[in-house]
Order: sequence, then structure tokens, then C-alpha cells
Amino acid sequence: EIFCGIIFAFEVFYKLRRDGVRDYFSGESWRWNVLDLTVTAISVFEITFGVVMWFTMGAGSKVSSATRLSLVLRALRLIRILRIIKLAKSPMMQDLANMVIGCLVGLPS
Repeated sequence: EIFCGIIFAFEVFYKLRRDGVRDYFSGESWRWNVLDLTVTAISVFEITFGVVMWFTMGAGSKVSSATRLSLVLRALRLIRILRIIKLAKSPMMQDLANMVIGCLVGLPS
């Protein structure tokens, strides 16, 4: 989870640096960029919250409000599925998306 969060954050910062802030938020794919930024920000917040809770409450403590917040944030992270749709719409990445879907379909067997 932490590794994926770092990769997503790196992607957002790379795009911001490459395109500039103005083009990032007003370019051709600005909606996807805003979605990526939102999902990444939620992921970073969740990871940070988890680490802080782990250090302050201890690894074995149970905190009901922290658990509820974590569940809500995990549900919001389902938006990442839209990233797969974005990947599948890219002409260059269509073969990769087909391979990933094929692997997922073949896992149960």
C-alpha cells in the first residue's frame, strides 16, 4: 500500500513538473489529472493517518473512530478503478490492459 502510494505520488509530481500547473489543470486530460491528484491525496492521507495512529495508539490498540475513517477512505479508494479505465482507453496501453485482464480472469483456475 505504501509502495503504491509512493508510485502514484511520484506520477502526480512528475506530470505537474512536466506539464506545469496551468496545463496540468487545463490541458486536454485535466479531468483525469484531477482524479489522479484526488485519489493520490486520499491515499497519502490514509497512509499518513495509519502511521500516526500506529505510533500514537500502539500496534495492537483498537480505535473505533479511526477504524471507521479508515474504512471510509478505503471505500473512496475504489475510485482507482477509473485509472484502469483510463489505461484501457489509451491506444498504446490497450494490449497491456488486455494482458492484465486476462491474468485476472485466469487466476481462479
